[in-house]
Amino acid sequence: MKKGVYFSYIQKNKKEYLLFAYNRGYHFYTNFGHLYSFSAAYYPYMWVEVIAADILKKFDKQGMRNSQFAERYRQSILTLGGSKDASQLIEDFLLRPFKFDAFIDRLNGAS
Repeated sequence: MKKGVYFSYIQKNKKEYLLFAYNRGYHFYTNFGHLYSFSAAYYPYMWVEVIAADILKKFDKQGMRNSQFAERYRQSILTLGGSKDASQLIEDFLLRPFKFDAFIDRLNGAS
């Protein structure tokens, strides 16, 4: 559906589909309309950020050029691919469940 057609459709059917009233004269995205067409499947990238920050912190501690540690990562995660649940692969590599700490540190500007 083309962008203009989508907006027209929403405006015509706003009472049926919108949780918030459409305010004339305002941009569509200020009415939370940009969220209506996304499913929860759009947001897992944030989990990827959390997990990647945790793994990167572990690499920082071990040394980014530590070949033995990199090989453990390859064997624990990359080689196994989808043979196990992703959270289990991460836990096997980190030797613990992933944590939010490194991600929160990144959000707060820590290196």
